[in-house]
Amino acid sequence: MACNTQIIDTDIFFQRNCTLSKGTWSNNVDKRINEYYLFHGTLTSNAESIAQQGFDVRFSKGALMLGRGIYFTDSLVKADQYTRPDDSGMCCIIMARVLLGDFVVTKSCSGIPSTSCQPPCKQCMTSLCNKSDSQHQRFDSVVFTGGLHKEFVVYDNWRAFPEFIIFYKRV
Repeated sequence: MACNTQIIDTDIFFQRNCTLSKGTWSNNVDKRINEYYLFHGTLTSNAESIAQQGFDVRFSKGALMLGRGIYFTDSLVKADQYTRPDDSGMCCIIMARVLLGDFVVTKSCSGIPSTSCQPPCKQCMTSLCNKSDSQHQRFDSVVFTGGLHKEFVVYDNWRAFPEFIIFYKRV
């Protein structure tokens, strides 16, 4: 049951990051660059900071299945698993515009250590690749399909823009 929805002013993020994403932003997602609306479950205490400053990969917590990135899903059920009710019982999910770019789809977490801060190499298929030549470029993001719900991970802050915060109480 949605109790409150807040629209985030994203102009700040778009202006700051437009040159990094090599494009201009509109109100519609752009499928040509693999841009999607996805959900991010978080604590209500984190919502204001994310709304004001955007997502920050440095705040990734714990041993993460696909490395230290910013995690999203296309399932509200999965996003809800990443939330915890605050003292008033309120939970929080952020709907974000996410630029996946050139992504890899995987059903396995092998090749991506939980401490990795980057997606896998396109040739080696591992995050451990330390070759820097043009033959060893990295994917932009990872899509995990090995569970009940898809998970999407980006490793650069500028690839995700919070647009809506959904506050709700579980019934």
